[in-house]
Amino acid sequence: MAISVPGAKNVIEYVVFDHYGTITVHGAIVTGLSERIDKLRQKIDALYLFSSNAYEDAQVTADQLGLSLRITDSAVKKSSEIIQLGEDKGAVIGNGDDDVYMLEKAILPIAVCQKEGLSVQALGASRVMFNDILAAIDFLLDERRMVDTLGVGSKLICQNDDFSSFCRK
Repeated sequence: MAISVPGAKNVIEYVVFDHYGTITVHGAIVTGLSERIDKLRQKIDALYLFSSNAYEDAQVTADQLGLSLRITDSAVKKSSEIIQLGEDKGAVIGNGDDDVYMLEKAILPIAVCQKEGLSVQALGASRVMFNDILAAIDFLLDERRMVDTLGVGSKLICQNDDFSSFCRK
């Protein structure tokens, strides 16, 4: 299963979530996240949690959300994991300086700015930014939001057969 990215020939085959500040706020999983991830799983099978495991709670969080856990104790490790998964195949969602390299590697880098903030470097490495993780997932779930946000659906894009499904009626 995969999600098409408007304006790109690639499809999203996996989604990576940063742990602290992205799917949790002050250690608590964002309310409503489990339900959103269940909806996302209907479109895409490969969902990962990248975590430094600084508070030794990553496995519990991954299990609660049904995410595959990868312990990534540095920005370089996060980046190398994205390369291994396929740079042109993934959406990455993060908020911190340690997410910059993996955001730069992803076909669709997404920043979130929740109560714990968003680093300017992570924002600069992202293609889109949302005020919370739920909005970021909703973006992935809704083709029209992707079209509206990424600015595709113009006549130029609609004339290309590869993107005809994104044309507005």
